[in-house]
Amino acid sequence: MVETLNELQITTLLVAETQLQVYQLSRYVAIFCKAVEKLIIKQKIE
Repeated sequence: MVETLNELQITTLLVAETQLQVYQLSRYVAIFCKAVEKLIIKQKIE
């Protein structure tokens, strides 16, 4: 029973870690998209 509990905790931690990485990645992607958007707008003005 304890073994299963430990495995469950490890799995939960791994899932949480993965979700955090995905969240950070999506933030970087959002920042990148905004930067590209600004560049496109800038070029349209010029």
